[in-house]
Amino acid sequence: MILADGGYPLGNALLTMTVFLGWFLWIWLLVWVYMDLFRRDDVGIWGKIAWVVFTLVLPYIGVLCYLIVEGTGMVDRRNPYRSGSRWSVGRRHARRRSPSTAE
Repeated sequence: MILADGGYPLGNALLTMTVFLGWFLWIWLLVWVYMDLFRRDDVGIWGKIAWVVFTLVLPYIGVLCYLIVEGTGMVDRRNPYRSGSRWSVGRRHARRRSPSTAE
């Protein structure tokens, strides 16, 4: 009984894992893009349909275009405490006055 057969070399196994990883990443990004797209109120129904068709007809290019065009907006819509500035939450907490003992 041979446990390790040489019929499927290591290079083919790595290539298969890379293909599966690529599919997994694309599906994950596609779900992420669709969640952001359908959460938006500033895009009409025809804009949403256009983005969906674009991401389905040209899968990788469509998802990458959406991430490039709407990437920063995705972060702002994902985090409700973010008001456009990178450090706005930290500044809000830094503005609080500490109780002073001099008064």
